[in-house]
Formats: sequence, structure tokens, C-alpha cells
Amino acid sequence: MPLDDSYIRLAHAIVVQAAKDYDAELDWFRQNPPLCEEDRQHQTYLNHKSELQSLERFFRSGWFELLSGCLLYTSDA
Repeated sequence: MPLDDSYIRLAHAIVVQAAKDYDAELDWFRQNPPLCEEDRQHQTYLNHKSELQSLERFFRSGWFELLSGCLLYTSDA
């Protein structure tokens, strides 16, 4: 049973957005390196760290694996 093209586009959009979000978080850390332990305890730093960890969990998850599999799926098979 072939996947509907709209589901494949949705899977692609989710993966692309997660990659963009991850890149944005990495950019934030490159531009805002903590200078001391107090910086590491600041709420803004903790929020960005939490978001980065959440995205990393997503990329290692079965959900990501499923979405990635949708991207590789072709209706010709």
C-alpha cells in the first residue's frame, strides 16, 4: 500500500524543521559561550540546553527513524 504523497511531504517537513531548529540552537551556543559557571546556570542558557537535548533525543528516536523511512519510501517498490 503506497504512502500518500501528503504524508511523505509532512514527514519531510518535520525532519527539515528539526534540522533547522538544531542548527539554530548550535548557532546560539557558538555565539553565546558560557564564560563562567553562573552563565551555565542562567535560565536562558538552560532553556537552550534543554531544547538542544530534546532535538538530539528526537534524532535518535524511533519517531525520527520512522519519518526518515517515509522519506526513503517510493511508491515504485
